Amino acid sequence: EEALSSPQRDEWLKAMADEKESFRVSNTFKPVTRKLPADVEAALLDTKWVFKLKRDESGKIVRFKARLVARGFRQREEDYDITFSPTLGMMPLRALIAIAALHRMQLVQADFTAAYLNPPLDKNVLIRMPPGFDEYQGAVALQLNKAMYGLHQSGALWNSAVVSLLIELGYYPYPHGDMCVFIRLLADGRFFILGLYVDDVLIAYSMRDRAIVLADLEKLNKKFKLKVLGQAKHILGVELSYFADGSIKMSQASYLRSTLKARGFKSCRNEPTPASSGS
Repeated sequence: EEALSSPQRDEWLKAMADEKESFRVSNTFKPVTRKLPADVEAALLDTKWVFKLKRDESGKIVRFKARLVARGFRQREEDYDITFSPTLGMMPLRALIAIAALHRMQLVQADFTAAYLNPPLDKNVLIRMPPGFDEYQGAVALQLNKAMYGLHQSGALWNSAVVSLLIELGYYPYPHGDMCVFIRLLADGRFFILGLYVDDVLIAYSMRDRAIVLADLEKLNKKFKLKVLGQAKHILGVELSYFADGSIKMSQASYLRSTLKARGFKSCRNEPTPASSGS
């Protein structure tokens, strides 16, 4: 009751409404009205709402995020095949940022909205009717048309779909590095680099190539809904600061502060050398 009466209640309700709208736009569900055999009904997947606050580099709340996820741990083995999905590692992320600093490139961040709801599902999966989905009155279950969050194969299906589109646009995986780093070469030898972490995108480019990059981002947006966030300031828990000489500083101050708070050390006295300097 206290949670429902909090000042944030309306924000969470709006976030849930936005998630339901994403399902509608992507045609994620197909209502099943026929009576199901007992074994099929027993195999129906449950769902649950997951709530998360997205914060900026200073820890300020910038988005209330609600997501309905399938409880994929109950999936039968015959309901999925490939499950591996690569993600951008910290080492290639640092390398990408270092190259951007070396060549005085711009760093722009973007993210895909409801990424997993884009690729079609490769198996016949049914879920129990989630509470609050009144538009499906009379249905006994929902058949998934798209790769809903929580399923074993959703990450792999999304990665395959977005990588295929990037290659179609002229981006190719860096042959000697991370599977989530892509390079696009222009005719005169100029290049820009794109890093992909599930639904987060980080792209480094020179200012003279800005029009090309923006056109590519618009093509991505037409296929999969993409939100351009502007200059990258906070990605994968790393805060970025930019300086006049072209250098870029990486830090994790917000992460450290939250870790100290969680461990009960927030009010501890600062020390320039937090270790014994004696023998």
